[in-house]
Amino acid sequence: MIRKPQLSKDEVILEQRKERILSHLKKCRNRYSSVYNLIEDSPEDAIILFEHLLLDLLNAALLISKNREVTDLVNAEREIRKAQDYNLKNNYIEILTFYQKWQTSPERKLPGRMINNLHHSINRFFRALEHSYYTLKEKELNTKLDEYRERLKHQLIVFFLIILFVGVSSIFGVHIFRSYNRTRMNPLVKQHMLEIAEIAYKAKEANKTALIDITGSTCSDCACRDLLDLRGIDDSHPCAKKWYSAIKSIWNEITEESGPPDRFLRDAWDSPYQLDENENEFDNSPWRNDILLSAGQDGKRGTADDIEVQIKNVFY
Repeated sequence: MIRKPQLSKDEVILEQRKERILSHLKKCRNRYSSVYNLIEDSPEDAIILFEHLLLDLLNAALLISKNREVTDLVNAEREIRKAQDYNLKNNYIEILTFYQKWQTSPERKLPGRMINNLHHSINRFFRALEHSYYTLKEKELNTKLDEYRERLKHQLIVFFLIILFVGVSSIFGVHIFRSYNRTRMNPLVKQHMLEIAEIAYKAKEANKTALIDITGSTCSDCACRDLLDLRGIDDSHPCAKKWYSAIKSIWNEITEESGPPDRFLRDAWDSPYQLDENENEFDNSPWRNDILLSAGQDGKRGTADDIEVQIKNVFY
């Protein structure tokens, strides 16, 4: 934890001076914003504010160069020459000349070109002011508080980067985990589904009948089709019950052993498998294969991670 330093009396004076300069610069910018908003529609009001702005700009330059502030613009050109920065002097005199032309313009209205020139001149002066201030601050106004602020800023940046890194790592971590999980589990689920498909084919072959006659349904998975997420649905849900009934009927056709095993009931993401019995369902297309489906990692039917296995036909 960085502690805020105790300042000496001299450093307190320097900090007060910095605050005063920055406050003055902010005042100048706000004043100019008001002038700029009025200059086209209310030129009479704008020129009054502009006169105050000229005085503010002059005093900002004098404040930075350690000169006494003035109360009027009578000797503005002479006063600005006390400023140490060459750009400050030249830009201010340029703005002052513009003001004098403005005063004599008809109805105090200015053409667009002159307004643009004024805007550029004012902005150049602001840049010169800020440059002079930061040069002065670096040479004469630095205190222990500046070092504290820099260290605090650095600490906040580091903290922000850590938070950002943790956040990004978490996102990538989840993505990598899901990708790994899908890569690892998909082959296992596919293997279980192939086992189920083989058992279903054997059941059909042993009885020389289609699967619809074994399960007693032409669409065991119809109860699942409107569900948004099949993961973890209750065993009593029709989607799960229809599959459990179908796989039990298939299992009982080929063995007297108790079962079926748990791996045939749900996939690795806790969704019931789904079965669509198609062979011999319709007279005009009896060759369609029975389809076994897993909703995949996301538990949603019809998405890219679905796993589908066709069960071999016994008649076609």
